[in-house]
Amino acid sequence: MSEYKISSGNFWKPTKEGETLEGLYINKQEHVGTNDSNLYYIEKLEDNEVVQLWGTTVLDQRMMPVKIGQQVKITYKGLGEKGKGGKQAPHIWKVEYKDVDIDEIAKDAVQE
Repeated sequence: MSEYKISSGNFWKPTKEGETLEGLYINKQEHVGTNDSNLYYIEKLEDNEVVQLWGTTVLDQRMMPVKIGQQVKITYKGLGEKGKGGKQAPHIWKVEYKDVDIDEIAKDAVQE
């Protein structure tokens, strides 16, 4: 029988350009917190840990076509140019996604 894992509500907060999060897109909450933001839940491929990622304007736009249940790879690309009128520089993201290959997951499970 497998052991229980502890859920600690981990957030992914990349600080360096090129940092990547890859996993299964399992949930999204909308209108969360004081900024009325989106909150994305990704189950990491390497250890099945669920991490949360706050949405930004750019990330929300890039995540729009991704469906829950698809595999996603999110890469932090750093800060863009500062906006006019004193607006903060936007965080830039690259989002790649694909349907989950069930055969691939089954092979990985057997190897463990």
